[in-house]
Amino acid sequence: MHDMTAYKIFSSSIRRWSSKMKLIRLQTYIILFVVCIFPSIYIYSLYLQMVNGFDFEVSQILKHTPYLWRRFNLGNGSEHSSRGRIQAQQDWIRNLSQTKWINGDKAKPKLIWIEDDISKFHWPDGKVHCPYAPSFEQKCRVEKISPMVKLLDDPYHLMEGDAIVSVRDWDMSEMVYHIPNYMLHVIHIVEPPHITQNASLGATNALISSYWRGSDIPSPYYVFIPTKDNVTTVPVPQNIIKSKTKLAVAMISSCTQHDRVEYIAELQKFMSVDFYGKCGTMTCPNNKNCFNLFEAKYKFYLAFENSRCEDYITEKLFLNALGYYIVPVVRGPRKSDYLSAAPPNSFIHVDDFESIQELAKYLSYLDQNDDAYLKYFEWKGSGTINNNHFHDMFCRICAMLYYAQWVPPPIWESKKIEWKDINVCLSSDKARWTD
Repeated sequence: MHDMTAYKIFSSSIRRWSSKMKLIRLQTYIILFVVCIFPSIYIYSLYLQMVNGFDFEVSQILKHTPYLWRRFNLGNGSEHSSRGRIQAQQDWIRNLSQTKWINGDKAKPKLIWIEDDISKFHWPDGKVHCPYAPSFEQKCRVEKISPMVKLLDDPYHLMEGDAIVSVRDWDMSEMVYHIPNYMLHVIHIVEPPHITQNASLGATNALISSYWRGSDIPSPYYVFIPTKDNVTTVPVPQNIIKSKTKLAVAMISSCTQHDRVEYIAELQKFMSVDFYGKCGTMTCPNNKNCFNLFEAKYKFYLAFENSRCEDYITEKLFLNALGYYIVPVVRGPRKSDYLSAAPPNSFIHVDDFESIQELAKYLSYLDQNDDAYLKYFEWKGSGTINNNHFHDMFCRICAMLYYAQWVPPPIWESKKIEWKDINVCLSSDKARWTD
């Protein structure tokens, strides 16, 4: 009996001692973390900050800067539009250009190499234009890669610089050069996947400059810039209808994408559509601006894109239709993409109708109701359409190289990722977008 009591007392003492030792060990770990590990982490963070040219002023700007790299599944808010994302990058440049860090000696100027002839970029002229932050221009330099360099094996591994910019607007069956890991690769694309074919993104972990609004460097064909007060200041001329004696017109010269030609042929079964261009039967009079003629005679212009790909909206809408008093009927990307890019209530999307016949009925209704028709012009005067963002493209690329020092660019999940995997397109056998 005494032995059992002694055993219980001994066991209880052991448990108390064990609990006390656990507490001591926990306290020891905490002390070690505070005394040794935490300072090590702090010192390492300071080292990273030093390597990246950390500056408190810049870090505060970043707190109020939205994520600027590529984005997927964007919503319909203005901040998710190409215009909104371009504006965010321009704001980053404005704010960065005013810091002591960028204007001091710590911020090394960025060198951008252009792989292709500048004429292949269409609008950008190969220079750094930052009209909203002129002082920032001195922090960026753009140079053309000599054709002789490309004759070498692994031509870029001895080059110094921060980025290489390439154009991928055709079938890229030639070699994709290795890009050194100390440089970023930017691919500029203004054509849809069926033209660019195997334009690789993952092979060089490339950044995208394209019409797709999720791009790292958004570069749409055109953007609509609302006036600050967003008030219509231009009255709709009531007499524009008087000369419009015809219903609809189309002008298409590239006939390889047959589905839009077939769509127009089907529409002609239910309403009058005059078809101009190589794919049609009508031509403009000599020395006559076709679109002035269309504006004077027709109520609707069929602004059908050659591809139905996300955010692929070209001059067919912005210049050929919205630049005149003629209502565009659009067929291309989703309606939500048009809503993100175009002025409000400025177009008619074919997917709003269950059938081509229903579309024809609605256009015929507008033809007979002037007030309803004229509402499609009420946006005029509430903003401007331009492509000025192309002129500052290299400015924004340069600014994103600085941005990368704080916010590393994303990495593609596979080296096999191509443009066609990112820019979703609707195949010709699909009648409409369903999402």
